[in-house]
Amino acid sequence: MGRRYTIKDLPPELRPRERLLEAGPAALSDGELLGLLFGIGSREKTAVELANEVIGEAGGLHGLYDVSVHELTKVNGIGEAKACIILAAVELGRRIGQVRNPGKPVISSPADVDRLLRGRIANLDRENFVAVLLNTKNEVIGTPLISVGTLSQALVHPGRSSSRPSGRVRRA
Repeated sequence: MGRRYTIKDLPPELRPRERLLEAGPAALSDGELLGLLFGIGSREKTAVELANEVIGEAGGLHGLYDVSVHELTKVNGIGEAKACIILAAVELGRRIGQVRNPGKPVISSPADVDRLLRGRIANLDRENFVAVLLNTKNEVIGTPLISVGTLSQALVHPGRSSSRPSGRVRRA
């Protein structure tokens, strides 16, 4: 059996860490980014090869939202430590997506609403109806959950609710 190559055997310009330092994180593939988080691979695979396998088994990056430690450890070379790194990275990315603009976000298009709510509702197992409340400057002042529905629909009744004013003016 011949010697297996490792990332250290690659020329410096092809190594993920050096490429990140030279060209920035956007220049790296998904597998290279996850491989950097692993630090080391397994006996059979480099960290990048192992990361690519994990991403492939999950059905792509989006699939990592729904995996468990148990599912991850089924991949040869992924133990609890690497599974925890993956889940922590996914959660950190989700949280960053939720707080991208620490001030009051301004809504001027449907794309702004998408950016505001994607991290919160994109991976839920049921439809959620969320209201986006704006002030007169189109700044978000709240995003309350109105209704949780089924797999394919969220039912919302347009009638009056106890939390909505009746529209009548009371005079003293």
